[in-house]
Amino acid sequence: MKGRLESEIQHEVRLALGTQSGCVFFRNNVGMATFVSPAGKVSNVRYGLSEGSSDLIGLVAVSITQAMVGQVIGRFCALELKAPGSHTAKDRAEKQEMFRNLVNRMGGYAEVLNDPQQALPALARARRL
Repeated sequence: MKGRLESEIQHEVRLALGTQSGCVFFRNNVGMATFVSPAGKVSNVRYGLSEGSSDLIGLVAVSITQAMVGQVIGRFCALELKAPGSHTAKDRAEKQEMFRNLVNRMGGYAEVLNDPQQALPALARARRL
């Protein structure tokens, strides 16, 4: 009997997870693409979270119970970096805002930073529930 393909298993896992409330998962493709500009300049661009990162990355809403007091939990954090006064195309800006809203709604922490001095205060906010 032929073994199942990873893509088939992944598809079924994503369908199963999609029926559940309180969670959201994204496909995380990782690799490198090579682009050649019209002038012939070659650029290699890495994509995905990092080499070795998992196929599905997500957020799971967890209600803190009395039994969990004192436990350490991981919190998904998403920081969007913008240069002061920069302009992002409307469609892209709306999608970025939707992503940040989703992260925050699911109990993660997301915000926009436009100055390195904002990083540590943002981290402090992310550490508070």
